[in-house]
Order: sequence, then C-alpha cells, then structure tokens
Amino acid sequence: MIPRPLDQITENDLNDLITFRIAERKTLDYKRELPGDKPRDRDRFLEHAASFANTAGGDLIYGIEAPSGTGEPTSIPGLALPNPEEAKLRLEQFLQSGLRPSLPRHDIHYVQLSSGRYVLIVRVWQSWIGPHRLGDFGAFYARNSAGKFQLDITQLRQAFGLSESISQRISAFRAERISKVYGNELPAPVDEGPRLLIHIIPPAAFAPFPEADIADALAKAFSNGGNNFGLASFEPFSHTGYWQPFINLEGRVVIPIAQGGRAAGRSYTQIYRTGVLESLWLLPNNTLHRISEEAIPIIQGDGWIPNLLGLLPKYLSGLNELGAVLPFFVFLSFLSIRGFYLFGPKGGDTNRPFNQDQILLPELYLEEATPIDIRKAIKRPLDILWNAVGAETNPYM
Repeated sequence: MIPRPLDQITENDLNDLITFRIAERKTLDYKRELPGDKPRDRDRFLEHAASFANTAGGDLIYGIEAPSGTGEPTSIPGLALPNPEEAKLRLEQFLQSGLRPSLPRHDIHYVQLSSGRYVLIVRVWQSWIGPHRLGDFGAFYARNSAGKFQLDITQLRQAFGLSESISQRISAFRAERISKVYGNELPAPVDEGPRLLIHIIPPAAFAPFPEADIADALAKAFSNGGNNFGLASFEPFSHTGYWQPFINLEGRVVIPIAQGGRAAGRSYTQIYRTGVLESLWLLPNNTLHRISEEAIPIIQGDGWIPNLLGLLPKYLSGLNELGAVLPFFVFLSFLSIRGFYLFGPKGGDTNRPFNQDQILLPELYLEEATPIDIRKAIKRPLDILWNAVGAETNPYM
C-alpha cells in the first residue's frame, strides 16, 4: 500500500515506485490493463480485491508495467480512458455486486499523468467482517508476499474464527459497559432513571492487533477547549447548550454543564482511543396522573428521538474524521425501563409498560460514516422497542 492518503497520490509518487524498485508484495499489486468485460476478467479482479480484504488490505494499481518474474515496476504506460469516472464506476459495480459479504471499505482514485493517460488505484481496506468470497459459492482468497492464494480448509477455519472472536469481544465489551452503568461506575455522573446507552464500535478496535489509536487525533480535535470540530461532533444529549471535554484514561469525555459549572447529570459522550464511542442518556421521563387511576411513569419519545436522529450522524462522522476504521456497529441499549410506558409524538401512551428492565436492540451495521437516511437505518430497531410495549411500529418513522 502506498503510504499516502489516496487522494494525495501524484505522478511523482508513482515514479518513486520505479525509482526505488518497490516490488509487488502482500499489500501491493500492479496491473498493466483494467479487467475486461469477460466473466473471468471480472472474477480475477474480485479475487484480488477479496484477497486484500481478507489479509491486510492493499493497493491494486492499474496502468503500471511489472514483469511477472520480479514484480518490480519498470514503466508507467498508463491507461487510455476517455472517461475515468466511468472506469471507476465500472469497478465499483463489480465490487458492490461480486463479493459476499460486501466489502466494508474500499476507495478508487485515478491519477492523470503528464502524458494525458491515467493510473487507476483501487485501495481495499482490511476487513473484520470476512472472510469475503466471490458470489455465494465462490472461493476464498488471501495474500502473502508472492501474491494471492486460495484458502484451504484449515486457513478458512482460522479466518472464520478470527471474525467470531471479534464478535465475542464486542459482545463482552457491551455487557461489561452495561454492568458498569447499573453500578454507576461512569466517566461522568448521570442521574438515576431510564437510560439509553449508545455504542458505536468499529470491529477493528477489537482485532487481535488493533490498527487504530486515535489518541493524537483526539488531542488535536479537542485542543483549545474543543474549539476545533470536537465538541460539535460529540455533544452529549442535553438541553443546557454548554458542554465541556475532559481527558481521562480511555480518551476524552464530553459532559453537559449546568449553571454553576457543575455536571448536569443528564448524559455524557465518551470517545475511546481505540475509536469506540459510548454515550449515556437519561431519557426524559415523568409521571402522568390519570383521572380515577393511579399515576403511571412515562418515557416521552419526543424528548429523545429527534436528538437521536440528529446526534447519531454527528457521532459517526466525527469518529470517521478522527480516523476510526470503518465499518461501524451501532448498539442501542435501553436500561432501567421496567414499568415505564412509552409516549409517542401525540402524547398517546402505548398498550402496556415495559415488563423487563433492559432491552438490547439488534445492532446496526453501517459501511459508511454518513448513512444516506439515518431514519431508515434506525427504523427497525425502534420498531422492536415499540413491539415490547404492544405497538406494531414506532410512531416516528
């Protein structure tokens, strides 16, 4: 992989590959021509992409000549592309439709040469949700210093075992954090009551050798009291309008501040140096007094769902800007809710109260930091929350 952000790679960087005799390797492969339209050409391209994703990521560079004997680049003839954007789109379509599961992250960039021709670079990032295969029944590939190879049964077991291990670590982390919330072992005080615990977790953070440490990016983002993008991206749920960041063991925590300079006790947002985000909210609640009936405790959806729809995209894009590794899993955990009714946008209560103390909604899997429609992405989990109190769907989307 060329050690430079993809959109900053220039013709000089490509020439350096020849000058310094940078041969093909585990994370780098050269191709003279783009894949053709035949099914086998498409499959070879996908085999290379999957092999990068299943190993350590890498760059597949089209438009560079490299003899198969040495793998060292000898010239940059480039590609004659009347429309490089169409060439990018064609490869994008191959990647989106040809691999199972789909790649969590890849980028395609072209560099225009002084000759007027182009070099096309496909950067595939290491995946933690693999292994990836060609279609539903194709082979699995990985890479070593000699190039791609097909995984055998033993290697496949190891690959699937790694994915399962990461899933187990994430589940254990979520369970531990829920336990800490119940024990009020928190990075900032949050009052007792029904709570929403949000986790945004990049699977890469729980890999055996995590590839991201965003401590330096956190320090920069929150410099000058958070006057950079830090506070704007990670504001906690609050109505005070004033937040303050603090350094702690895990990274940074952002706390809403009440009058007098004290913590408001309503929420916090913790950003871990591994790229994990945790935010705990005290859900707006009160007691409804009905005529001829005893008072009932209610949670008001109007008081937190608009905030969830507004703040969640900020958290996602903020983590991405800090360098957290996509994809992200988003977990919503509702805690201490037994006996509460849910009130919808028109004030009507649901059929029955929650009869359990916690509801852990299924995770969201987001391949991009800015989902096209966050309302659509979050609808199904919130439907399940309303199912628990006897409603068919949530009334907000």
